[in-house]
Formats: sequence, C-alpha cells, structure tokens
Amino acid sequence: RLAFYKDEAENYYFGTLNGINVFPKNDLLKTSEAPSPLQWISVTKFTDEGDKEVWNKEFSGLKKINLRQGDDYLQFEFALPYYSQPGKNQYAVKLIGLDTTWRLLHHNSLFKLNRPPPGQYEFRIKAAPAQGQWLPEELAVDIMVKQAIYQRPWFQAVLPVVILLLSYLASLWNIERIKKQQEQQTHINKKFAELELQALQSQMNPHFVFNALGAIQYFIQKNDAEAADSYLAKFAKLMRLFLESSKNKYIPLSEEIKLLSLYVELEQMRYENKFEVEMTVDKNIDVHSRELPSILIQPFVENAINHGLFHKKEKGLLSIAFEEDNQGMLICTIKDDGVGRLKASLMKQQSNRTHKSRGMQIVRERLEVLQHVDEISIILTVDDHFPEKENSGTIVKIKIPDPD
Repeated sequence: RLAFYKDEAENYYFGTLNGINVFPKNDLLKTSEAPSPLQWISVTKFTDEGDKEVWNKEFSGLKKINLRQGDDYLQFEFALPYYSQPGKNQYAVKLIGLDTTWRLLHHNSLFKLNRPPPGQYEFRIKAAPAQGQWLPEELAVDIMVKQAIYQRPWFQAVLPVVILLLSYLASLWNIERIKKQQEQQTHINKKFAELELQALQSQMNPHFVFNALGAIQYFIQKNDAEAADSYLAKFAKLMRLFLESSKNKYIPLSEEIKLLSLYVELEQMRYENKFEVEMTVDKNIDVHSRELPSILIQPFVENAINHGLFHKKEKGLLSIAFEEDNQGMLICTIKDDGVGRLKASLMKQQSNRTHKSRGMQIVRERLEVLQHVDEISIILTVDDHFPEKENSGTIVKIKIPDPD
C-alpha cells in the first residue's frame, strides 16, 4: 500500500525516495473526478465508389454536412477524456428528425451513420463518465441529405406537364399539316383526310395520354428510375410512329407490326404484366411490301386490352395473327380470353365512366370512305371467342385486300 498523511486542511503528504510530495485536496479532485468536455476526434464521409473525405481537428468548426446521392455513410469518432477509467465512459447518439429516442453505444466511441432519407437532420452525441451522470454538454452537427433529381417535387410536377405539352404541340403540328393537304383535295379526299385526322386523335386521345403519364409518375414515385426512363422512351417512340404513320394512307405491314408491338409493351408495363401476348405472322407474307391502311389494327387491340383483359381476374392472353388466304386477302385475327363483349358493356355501365371512346366508330367510317374512294372492301367480323364459357372473350377478324 501507498502510505500517506492527511492534515487538518486535508492536504495529502506522500513519502517517496526523492522526498515528500504534497497534494492539496482540490487538486486531487480536479485530476481524478472532474471529466474533460466531450470532444470530436474525426469524421469521415464514404461514397458508393469507395472514396472518402476526412475531417479531423478542423471538424470542430464545421456546422453542416451535405450528403449527396452518391454518398454512402458517415463515420463519427469522439472521446470523453477521463483519467480514472476512460474505458468505462458511456456514449449515446440521436439523429433528430428520424430517431425518437437516444441510441446507447455503451463504451463504443465510434459510430457509423448510414445515409438517411432525404431531409434536414441534427446529429447529437452525449457522454457520461464512468462514475457519473450524463453530462449536459453535447456535440451536435446539422446534416442535409439532398434528394435525387427524380425525387424532387418540382421534377415530378414538371415532367408530366412537359410530356403533355410536347404531345399537344406535336398534335397541333400534325393537324396543321393535314389541314394544308385538305385544301388541295376534292370533297371526298377532304372527308377522308378528316377521318384520318380523327383516327390519329383517337389513338392519341387524352385518356391514353393521361394513363401513360400516370404510369410514368407511378414509377417515379416508386423511385424506379430505370422503369420510368424505359416507359418514357417507349412512349416517345410510339408517339413518333403514330405521327409518321398518319402521313400516309397506307403503310407496310412491318410498320404496323412495329407500332402494335410497342403499344402492347407499354400496356403490359402499365398493367404490370396482367396479360401475355402472342403475335404471329405467316412466313409467306412479305411484311415489307404488303400494305394496309395506317393505324387500322391498333384500335381493336386497345379495345381487347381495356374492355376484355383488364376486367379479368386471372392473367389473360392476347393473340394477334396475320395470314393470307387463297384469294390474296390479308387476314388479321385478334383474340382475347377476357370477360367478353356483354360483360364488358355491363361493367362499363356500372362504372359510371364519362369517357366515350369513338375509336371503333371512326374505324368503321374510314372503312366506308376507303371503299368509296379506292374501291377497297375491308370485311370486319366480331364474335365471342368462347361462347360457352363465363369469360367468353372476343375474336375480331379483319380481311384486307391488297391496295394494288
């Protein structure tokens, strides 16, 4: 044991080989019991690529840390110097804005903070010496986590408006182009051009554009930027195909197949693969030389998806087939195993929908004009696919003679 003597003033006297050492009581308390303030040691910011940025002593003057989209996590190191039992000091942290209670670290003076959701936070640290209560002095720093561009409200608000505006301007441009052509045509050709314009507007009707924009917004809100970009790219390509197809009265079968494939892909994404698609083309048909009226098939495909397959509880099947009969007629068959025409009509009446699609009516008017102008008789039949089943489905056959 260490021998010592305490006098009335509570001064302590210790004998050593070098003589007697005197320690006043107050000095002993300051060294053994009074803790130093909680201190920063270092702060390190790590990125997704493995890079890092380190603040050491200069961090004490830093008031805010900004985290960008590519930053991964922050690592804080701190200490409470205490000369008696530093290994038993206690620490706790709290991220104000996310945590409701303090997170106890026990004796660990190193803490890793994963990047929280976008927002404004305050990170606080408190400590308690081995033999004392939690100290009132705390360390604090503000943390700002920035949003990705596609997460920001202005982006989500502006993107649909920009797309709708571009679609509107493209429609105006196409309408103006068709109007100039109408002035140079006869009365019958003018009527045909007007129907062509109405058919184009039917495909680009506000209902379809609204659904497409809603799907894009849904992917953005899910933070699925890849799906949103893919849908937007396909939507823009489909709009371009519609505009290009509207320039001509007839288009190659290859172009019609390309347009149909892209349209069906968009509908599958929008309905989250609620139905499968089978598209077949007779190998004897030259799809590049064989022509048919532009945008003739798509309204029937749209009808099968929105009125037949959409209301089916199970996963549906849409079949599109192109073949040629012995008389050289191009036959397009569109089949679905949806709820059928009667049930779809009843569900439409019960849903109180205010939107009235004129797509099928416009198609029939176009067929009449084609027969009158070009003497081309296109035969259209619509029947139940499975009359004996509850989901009777629908089968549409379109027989198209060669325009030549």
